[in-house]
Amino acid sequence: MILYLRRFIVILFTIWIFLYGSATLSAPSIHPPKLSTLDARVDIPTASFDKGLYERAVKEASELIECQSLDQSSVGYIYCLRGNARAVLNQYTQAISDIDIGLKENPNIEGKAELYGIRANCMSALGKYSDAISSISESIASEPCGLAFYIRGILNFRLKKYAAAAKDLEQAMQYQDCPEETHQMREQSILKLSAEDKATHRKHNNHQYKD
Repeated sequence: MILYLRRFIVILFTIWIFLYGSATLSAPSIHPPKLSTLDARVDIPTASFDKGLYERAVKEASELIECQSLDQSSVGYIYCLRGNARAVLNQYTQAISDIDIGLKENPNIEGKAELYGIRANCMSALGKYSDAISSISESIASEPCGLAFYIRGILNFRLKKYAAAAKDLEQAMQYQDCPEETHQMREQSILKLSAEDKATHRKHNNHQYKD
């Protein structure tokens, strides 16, 4: 399940960079793994989510939250579930808020890197690329992995910070969960950086010639 979540996020981020540029990116329709230790009632909105009934999942998750009888881990899960459903429904601000609460309630939730990735996804959809980078940096600080470095590299690429992008993508390659696209994206970053350096050098030479 975790490998599927990682792969789905990787594909969306890569397609977004190369095909859609500054267009908004819908969050992937995934949720954290449901563990057997959680309250059985969370199965209801989880089932709706898995069937693609995202509005129903939001409603059922909200009802569970309002009942205030869930244990803390289950509360964290259900907020993250609702946040993911809201992200799919393009309710990005509410999705970010839910995921933040979910991570606070259950800081050890499985799939944290993916949750930060979806949070960054929502930030990106709102055009808040720097905030998206901050979100991924939080993930790296607490749970470094190839996926997180990859996503931060992609976001730096989007902001035309090619040196930072190349560095992050090189870091991603040090992990076993390094996405297949990492090497290609690193090469793209290096080529962009090289082109920038050449343009700067030509501009400098032109100024000297005029002087």
